[in-house]
Amino acid sequence: MADTIRETTIKAIRTGLENFGSYEAIAPSPTVVRGFLVFDASVYPLPVISIMPGIEDAEREEYGVSANTMSIDVWCSIMAGQEEMSETGEAILGELVRAFMASVPTHVRDAFYTGGGPSYPDGIAQKVLMTLASFNVVYETDLGDPYTLTA
Repeated sequence: MADTIRETTIKAIRTGLENFGSYEAIAPSPTVVRGFLVFDASVYPLPVISIMPGIEDAEREEYGVSANTMSIDVWCSIMAGQEEMSETGEAILGELVRAFMASVPTHVRDAFYTGGGPSYPDGIAQKVLMTLASFNVVYETDLGDPYTLTA
């Protein structure tokens, strides 16, 4: 079965995040997963970027077009070290925003950062620094046909 335009968009963003060549704070190159935040570290060693596509809104526009706005949360999990976690978290946030925006496919009408930031480990046993970057992605399809990209 063919992919919907939504699925095509998510796959393109995942590929872009996997191939983004300028990660510095997220080193070594992160593994990119989709649809889950809790994972087996023996299978997916840190750092890991998790793509969490959310619910989308659709709005009817002129000429049989549906404008779809999909939210996507991107989380990065790294081992928290002795470094200044605030500085590391802010650097990761910047890299997530830059990498995401560089990964947006050309058929997307608009994409923008909506918020995010680091979530600091809250105990001596917590050793994972997680940073969130949230985005909205707007794309069009023919009204009632999520497989057809409006020209």
